[in-house]
Amino acid sequence: MIADMHVHTEFSCDSEADMVKYMELGLEKQLDVICFTDHVDLNKDDYGYNYYNETA
Repeated sequence: MIADMHVHTEFSCDSEADMVKYMELGLEKQLDVICFTDHVDLNKDDYGYNYYNETA
């Protein structure tokens, strides 16, 4: 099995990657599994805190 289990996309504050492009690349590389690990930061001291409120 070939897998990438930690991928962030534009839905996280720390990436600008397009999810569809990641999936296409995964198919090209014949990945069996890809796991998107987008997240929201709830720690007020983290640079990503309030990211979703500011971009909505």
